[in-house]
Amino acid sequence: MKKKTKALALTLGLVSSSSFAVVAPGPATVPPPSVPPSFNLMPYITVTTSPYVAMETAYDASDIWSQQSSMNEDLFLLQYRQQLEHSLEAVHHSLNNRPILEISGALEADAIETFSTFTQTKANGDINLNTAELDFNAMVGTWANGFMSIDYDGAPPETGYRTTNSRLYLSRGWVTIGNLDVVPVYLTAGQMYLPFGRYSSNMVTTPVTLSLARVEDRALLLGYYHEGLYASIYTYPGDNANASDTIFHDGGFNLGYKFTPVHDLGVNVGGGVISNLGSSQGMESTGASSPQFPGFSNIFIDGVNEGDYPFVHTVPGGDLHTEISYGPWTLAAEFVAALRDFAEEDLSYNGHGAAPKASHIEIARSFMIFNQGFTGGFAYGHTWESVGLNLPQDSFTTYLRTSFWKNTIEALEFRHDNDYGTGDTSTAATNFFHNGDECGFFNQGTGKSRNLLLAQVGVYF
Repeated sequence: MKKKTKALALTLGLVSSSSFAVVAPGPATVPPPSVPPSFNLMPYITVTTSPYVAMETAYDASDIWSQQSSMNEDLFLLQYRQQLEHSLEAVHHSLNNRPILEISGALEADAIETFSTFTQTKANGDINLNTAELDFNAMVGTWANGFMSIDYDGAPPETGYRTTNSRLYLSRGWVTIGNLDVVPVYLTAGQMYLPFGRYSSNMVTTPVTLSLARVEDRALLLGYYHEGLYASIYTYPGDNANASDTIFHDGGFNLGYKFTPVHDLGVNVGGGVISNLGSSQGMESTGASSPQFPGFSNIFIDGVNEGDYPFVHTVPGGDLHTEISYGPWTLAAEFVAALRDFAEEDLSYNGHGAAPKASHIEIARSFMIFNQGFTGGFAYGHTWESVGLNLPQDSFTTYLRTSFWKNTIEALEFRHDNDYGTGDTSTAATNFFHNGDECGFFNQGTGKSRNLLLAQVGVYF
C-alpha cells in the first residue's frame, strides 16, 4: 500500500499552486460591504481570519488570499494591503501603524483512481489529504510586511505508513519592505517561489510547465510595480557545487504587464529569464529512483555536499506566459525552455545534451446549470527532451469545478498522459562517482499511456 500510494503521489505531482480566477458564481453572494468584513472593527482588533481580497465576497472562495497564485505573491500582498488601506480611509479608519496579523488556509482531500500507468496496466486507487495549509500575513508597520505558509507533507515515508509522517514544515516565508503609495519599488528577502513563470491553471493535477521549471529558494528580490507594469530582479545561492562561494551566483528577472484594453477583457502578459534552470524543483527531484534519474539534488557524489551538484556548465531558462479573460472565458498559455543544452555528462537526450522545454495551454468557461455555477475546462501540455525528468511527452486534461457550499470547491478531473517512445533515452550524472561506483543513471521511454480520474473537495478560510 505504501509503494502504491507513493507512486500515485508522484504520478499526480500533487496540486498546482496557481489558478485562474475563473470559477462561476454560486447561487448566492454576500452584499458588498464598505470595507472587507473582518475590518469593520479595525481600531479594536489585531488578528483577523478569512481575509478577502475583494470588496464583494465570492461564493466559490476564489477571493480568499490563500487561493491566489503563489507566483509574485509578495507583490500581490502589497497590492492587497494598498487596497485595504484605501478602503479604510474611505470610511475614516486606518491601520494606525499597528501590527495586524491575518490568517488564512486550505484543506483539500482527494479520491484518485489510476486505470493504467507507464509501467503497469493494473488499476490503483487511493484517498489522500492532499493539502493542509496555514498562511500568516503580518502587516507590521507602514513599510514592513511579513508572510509565512505552513504546509504538511502527505507523502509516505521511506518506511512505515504515511500517517506516521504528516510532518509540518515551512513552505514559504519572507519579509517585504515597501509601500506602493509612496514609491513603486519594494524589497523582499526570504524563502519563496522565484518569479520565473506563472503556471496559471484550474487543474487539480500539475501542469507540465510547473513540473519542469518552478524554482523555490531563499532569495533577495527587488521589485517594481506601477499601473499594471511589474518587474523584479532577484539573486539566490542555488545548488551548483562548482559555483563560487557567494550568494550572488544565481539569479534572474521577470517583466510583465496587466491591463484591460476594453470592457470585460483582461490581459496579463509577461516573461522572464533565470540563470540556472537546473535548480528547479522538477530537476532537483524527478520522483524517480535508481537506476532512473532521481534529480540533481538526490545524487550522492564523492567530495560534494549533499544536495549540491557540480554542473559542467549551468543552463539558463526562459519563460513566456499570458492570461486572457473575456466574460466567462479564460485562456492561459505558457512556454518554458532551457536556453542552451545541458552538458551531455549532466543530462542527455538521445545521445546529445538535453534542452528540456514544456508548453501548456488551457481554456476554461464558467456557466450556470439550474442556478448552480460551474467552470469547465480543457488543457493540453507538451514537453521536449524531458524523458530523463520523468515527465510525459503529451498531457490532455479536462475538468469540471463548482462550489456547492460557500468557501468550498468541488472538482472532478480526468487526465491522459502519453510517455516518450521506446526509442527516446536519457542519461544523467555519467561522469561522477560515489564510494568508487559510477553515479550514472538511465531513462527510456515506454511508448505507453496512463489515465487518471480524480475527485477533490477543498475548504478554504
